[in-house]
Amino acid sequence: FMWVVVITAGLLSVKNIVVGRFNIALFLGFLTLITTNPLWYAIGVMKSKKSYTSSFLTKYLIIHMSIILLGSFMLAYGLFFVETSVQYLMIFFGVLGILDIRELIRTKSMRTSRPDWYKVHYSGMITTGIAAYTAFFAFGGRRFFENILINEWQLLPWILPTLIGILCIRIMDHRRKRTLAG
Repeated sequence: FMWVVVITAGLLSVKNIVVGRFNIALFLGFLTLITTNPLWYAIGVMKSKKSYTSSFLTKYLIIHMSIILLGSFMLAYGLFFVETSVQYLMIFFGVLGILDIRELIRTKSMRTSRPDWYKVHYSGMITTGIAAYTAFFAFGGRRFFENILINEWQLLPWILPTLIGILCIRIMDHRRKRTLAG
């Protein structure tokens, strides 16, 4: 089901470029990319439980470099060229994209390590859930919340799924470490 969301979001981003809505196209394109990554990764790691293949690592690098580059562009674009409410979303998600540099640093150790496929799978699925909620707000939830939340409070439904999802992943990581330790 999530691949349908990803493909639809990608097509909607292209449509927005064609009709001249660059800000929305950029933002939806980035959401599509950050939705594709954990979905691909969570599924791909199930096929690479024993070790990461060179093909897997190459795709991993390409996706994460794309996230960092597009996140950097979106941050700069949001800071200097956008003066609407989407500016805050571009800045927030641009920073998240830049923080993905941790994944590039981790790639070197992935060449020799065995995947913690269970952790990667649950992290990827939770992150994909975050992206699904964010996509919901991008594709129509905004209209619902603009009647309930005013001004900058309308950003809350966009940012809250990310913060809650990251907290859930951290809690599961902590529990997993305790379980593995003893």
